[in-house]
Amino acid sequence: MAATKTKKKKANKSAVIREYQEANPHAGPTEVVQELGKKGIKVTVALVSNVKANAAKKSGKKKSKKKTAVSGNGQMISMTALFGAKKFAAELGGIAQAQEALAALSRLQ
Repeated sequence: MAATKTKKKKANKSAVIREYQEANPHAGPTEVVQELGKKGIKVTVALVSNVKANAAKKSGKKKSKKKTAVSGNGQMISMTALFGAKKFAAELGGIAQAQEALAALSRLQ
């Protein structure tokens, strides 16, 4: 009867990276590679970056882009400014009244 070899169970590298990231959320990929290397676990910076990116995707974290619109003269206006202008116009009773108020304001300057 032949002796059977027992397989040495390897640690799931992605799981180890996730555990380290949970304990050290501000650690960069290079730091993670160095610290896990000290424990004898060889991982690459690319693997750490991929695990970190996939975790962010699964958690629903997204980089938010600032929404902007282009005005009549080609300048960019943020959506926050547009909503503020809409509120201003509503408070004055409409766009025509807001335009009149702005014209009066420009004459004061």
